[in-house]
Amino acid sequence: MSDHGQQRVFITGASGFIGRTLAAHYRSEGWNVTGVDAVASEDGAVVAGDIATPGPWQDHVDGAQLVIHTAAVVSNTASRDRCWEVNVLGTRRASTRPPDGEMPTRWFRRMSSLVPSMI
Repeated sequence: MSDHGQQRVFITGASGFIGRTLAAHYRSEGWNVTGVDAVASEDGAVVAGDIATPGPWQDHVDGAQLVIHTAAVVSNTASRDRCWEVNVLGTRRASTRPPDGEMPTRWFRRMSSLVPSMI
């Protein structure tokens, strides 16, 4: 286990397959892991939110040295509008702060999935 002190990582899509795997990795390295997903976790580490919509979930990014953006709509049944809202607008919201704040992180990493039928 590495000593990362109070370093914190914030993960969008934190309850998804990739998000859960990354969260477990960072916890094993001693990081404080928080995130956002459609449903909050019982321990409060993951808050409920829709990254396509500005909201209180954005406040939980504060103090994170790293943001890993894994949230996405990867579905052949989702509408083009919903895919755009989450995959494009959600990425913008995850990587920026509201007008009254500033991006407090040092690093932003984005995971991407390409679904050819949506192009």
